Amino acid sequence: MVGVLQSIASFMGIQSLVTQVVLMYKQRPIFYRERSLGMYNTATYYVTVSLKEVLYLACLCLVYVPVVYALAGFRFDHISIFLETIASIFVVSLWLSWMA
Repeated sequence: MVGVLQSIASFMGIQSLVTQVVLMYKQRPIFYRERSLGMYNTATYYVTVSLKEVLYLACLCLVYVPVVYALAGFRFDHISIFLETIASIFVVSLWLSWMA
C-alpha cells in the first residue's frame, strides 16, 4: 500500500511539475507586464496559481486512484478509495512544495 501511494505521488507530482513549469515559462512575460501596471500583487498571483494547482491535483487523484486501486487488487470500497484519494492529494501537495 505504501509503495502504491509513493508511485501515485511520484507520477502525479512529476506530471504536475512538468506541466506547471511549461505554463509558468509561457505566462512569465504576461505576469511581468501586469505586475508593472499594478494590476495585482505578486502574492495574490502565486496564491491563485497554487489554488489552481491543488484543484487540478484533486481532480487527477479522483480519476487516477480508483484505477490504480482496481489494478493493484486492493479492497474496493468507498471509504478506502476516499481515504487513499485524500492521502494522495496530501502527499502530492507535500511533494510539490518540497520540490518548489
